[in-house]
Amino acid sequence: MRNGQRVAGMLVLVTEFGVFALALFVAFLLTVWTEGDGFAARATEIDWWIEAGKRMTIAAIGAAIFSILAFFVSRPALRWVGVANERVALFTAASAFVLLLSAAAAGAIAFTKPLRLRAPALAAENVRKYPACNITKTKNIHFRNYTETDVLFASIEGAPCHEAKLKITIKTRQGQIIYYYEAPFKPHIAVHWEDLEVPKDPQDFLDRLFREGLKRSQDLPPFVSEKDFEDNYNNQLKVDPNLYERIRLARRPIFRHLTHYEEWRYVGYDDKTTKGIVIAIGGL
Repeated sequence: MRNGQRVAGMLVLVTEFGVFALALFVAFLLTVWTEGDGFAARATEIDWWIEAGKRMTIAAIGAAIFSILAFFVSRPALRWVGVANERVALFTAASAFVLLLSAAAAGAIAFTKPLRLRAPALAAENVRKYPACNITKTKNIHFRNYTETDVLFASIEGAPCHEAKLKITIKTRQGQIIYYYEAPFKPHIAVHWEDLEVPKDPQDFLDRLFREGLKRSQDLPPFVSEKDFEDNYNNQLKVDPNLYERIRLARRPIFRHLTHYEEWRYVGYDDKTTKGIVIAIGGL
């Protein structure tokens, strides 16, 4: 029985040592792992330090949990192999905590040092590689009806351009806002979300918006049922069917724009609220 306990204790301690070696590697990787280009393109030096601090906090919590578990596992295992002094288990657990924290600290230093040294060059490279967007366009349109003139204003602004905001505003000539839309621009174009070198031509997006955005209400599909509306036209009604039909049959202008590269919305003017309201949305 004694020999069996000794063998079991040795197996537990060897396994614990292997798990500890893996934990050291994981602690180092957790803090040294590089960030994506999106973070690197906009991060300042202090941002890197903050990120390193967050990772160190997670690593410290993990090291503490591992050390506590190691203490309760190694204490009986050491007793089985003949080490009766429980302070050895406590010392082993404390040493594991210090070593895990040291591995995480080494990773954090390696994570921040190269970027701190080349921060000015990186910032200059990002300005060249990922320039800002600053594009606006305005046009007189008919939105409320075909007699009164309104103003369509759209902009894509932000630095760098892949973080730009798209804003669409329709106003009366007197300045009253009838409709307003704001969202990150990048999801409106069909590119991978990690691609930082887009949009290639945001001006083309605005040109198409102004060229194709204005529609006629009579061209909207009739509403028969929700299933028919969705299955046949890929649209979903956002207002009462009676209001939708009134707008559709009023033979007045409506406005259509993208909310995602595969999603869109139709905006119509509501006489009661004197605002542009979303009457239907769609998507593929």
